[in-house]
Amino acid sequence: AAESLALQALTEVRRAGERMLEAGTLLILAEMAVRAGQLTAAADHLAPALRLARALNDPANLLEALCGYARWCLASGQAAEAARAVATVRAHPALHAELLDELQGSALAALATDPAAVPVDLLVLVEQASAALTRP
Repeated sequence: AAESLALQALTEVRRAGERMLEAGTLLILAEMAVRAGQLTAAADHLAPALRLARALNDPANLLEALCGYARWCLASGQAAEAARAVATVRAHPALHAELLDELQGSALAALATDPAAVPVDLLVLVEQASAALTRP
């Protein structure tokens, strides 16, 4: 039911041209798919969410999209890549308290202590994540 409602919302926000809401709705759909173990469907929602966040160039949206990517990576068995994404998000000056709280209360929190996880440039990571999600 939640997925159906989110898909309806996605249709409406696209119709209204609300690109920021579209990115957020895609992230919600990706999160639901990750939780259901549907990693291909999650990637199909996450890649356009990352592209939209990049096009909007809003740091808060970019950071939230990268957290979605980190959750997908973790579920896909790519803990090192997830840790790199988390390190990048945590190091960014636009990280807001709500997203930090979400990170600390999730499975991603353990990744924050990975000494090998070095933050990278936010936009570079968004481009790499988009490419990784759209590979066949």
